[in-house]
Amino acid sequence: MNYIKTLERVEELLRKKEEKQFINKNDLVISSLAILSFLKKYEIGIPESYYDKKDKDGVKRWLIEEINGGNIVFDYADNTANYVGQVLTDFGFCQFTSLLDNAIYIMITFNNGTPNYLRYDVHKNDIEKPILLKIPNEDSFYKVLDQISLESPLVPSKEIEINGLHYLIIPRIINESCFVFCVEMEEELYSLGNTIEEIKENILVSETRKLYSLERKN
Repeated sequence: MNYIKTLERVEELLRKKEEKQFINKNDLVISSLAILSFLKKYEIGIPESYYDKKDKDGVKRWLIEEINGGNIVFDYADNTANYVGQVLTDFGFCQFTSLLDNAIYIMITFNNGTPNYLRYDVHKNDIEKPILLKIPNEDSFYKVLDQISLESPLVPSKEIEINGLHYLIIPRIINESCFVFCVEMEEELYSLGNTIEEIKENILVSETRKLYSLERKN
C-alpha cells in the first residue's frame, strides 16, 4: 500500500505564497516554514486510496475507522485565527485520541477557515490538503505550538534594553501576547502585548509601579 505525506508539498506552496507578503522589519511573525519544519518529525503517512480528491471525507474516514481498529475519539477543533497569534498564515487543527494507547493524532489544514473538523477533508488545492501528525501522548498540541516558538531557530526574536535590563521577546502561535523573558532576572513576564512598542510601554509601566510601591513602603 502506498502512503502519502503532504507536509513538504504544503510547505513549499506556503513558502512561495508568504515570500510575496509584505512584512514590516519590526514585526515579529512566525512563518509557515518555521511551523511545518518543526512538525515534520511528527507526520505520518496516509494511504493513497483514502486521499482521493473525489472523496472529501477520505482522510478523516481512514483516521476514525482504520487507526487502531476504530478505537479513536474526536477531542476538539480549533483555529489559530481565534487567538490573534503572530503567524503569517492561520491554520485549523483538530485532535483525536486513541482509546487503546492514548496516542494523540492531529489533523491540520491551512485553509483560513472554520474550526468545524467535518470540513477539514475538503481540499480544493494542494495548500489545503490535510496533514496528519502523531504527537507524544504526554503533550497537548497547544504545548507543541509553544515549543515551536521556544525551540525553532526559524522563529524570529528580538532583544531590547530598558534601564540596564535586557528582555528577550519571542512571538507565539496560539497566544496574542509574546513570550517575554528578562535575561538578568531569569524570569518570564506575562501578558505584555504583541508588538515591541506595546511591550516596552508595559515594562516601563510595571517598573514605575514597582518603584512607587517601594517608595510607599519606605
